[in-house]
Amino acid sequence: MRRASVPSERLLKASLLIALYSVRSEHTFCEKLESHLPYRWFLDMALLERSFDATVFTKNRPQLLAHDADRILFDEVVWTADQGEMLSDEHSAWTSL
Repeated sequence: MRRASVPSERLLKASLLIALYSVRSEHTFCEKLESHLPYRWFLDMALLERSFDATVFTKNRPQLLAHDADRILFDEVVWTADQGEMLSDEHSAWTSL
């Protein structure tokens, strides 16, 4: 039986969670997703909805990268932080580049 496809937005949000919480791997994240309610809430998943398989990251990554979805999301987050005056040059390694 084939699993339903995972929306690109959900994969981007999952990637964000993996980065923010330093989850060791996509496989580990998918295991945690079965029972970690805050992750499920952030991904707009129903309580009884099955977690997706880690292979969806591998299969869908080229499509996400081809459309610059990750760059667009990052730029939007930085723009929002800048508008809220939440950015600082004090501790940024990027300022020296």
